[in-house]
Amino acid sequence: LSNCFDNSPYSGKKGVLLCFLEGDCSVKLMEKSHDERVQIVTSWLSQALGEEAKEEAIEYLDFNWAAQEHIGGAYSSYFPPGVWTQYGHALRSSFGRIYWAGADYALDGFGYINGAIESAERVVGEIGKRVVSENSH
Repeated sequence: LSNCFDNSPYSGKKGVLLCFLEGDCSVKLMEKSHDERVQIVTSWLSQALGEEAKEEAIEYLDFNWAAQEHIGGAYSSYFPPGVWTQYGHALRSSFGRIYWAGADYALDGFGYINGAIESAERVVGEIGKRVVSENSH
């Protein structure tokens, strides 16, 4: 597994793990049946977290980002080295009355929900300032 996060609800009634597999590992795993994927992933989890991770698993859900026609294989954008630092400001700049917001335009939390929220709040602020400025003339 590339990485796993505790995605449990605040109530803590059920533990939820959100795990990612990336690259060749992901491609090879998605070639297997659903039951085989469950067995493989829960085995990995039990090695890292103990046997109860496998024994007490209630549900398993996976999603193949690479199979999505318009996604290109990842849950977020990928920029080769240097692109973000050289062009990131341009990707976040408005174009007239067109503004960009989303996880892939975040200053912090790139590719994740907290980044989408940060980006949306920032853009709403920029639009608000523009509206106030236009209405004051």
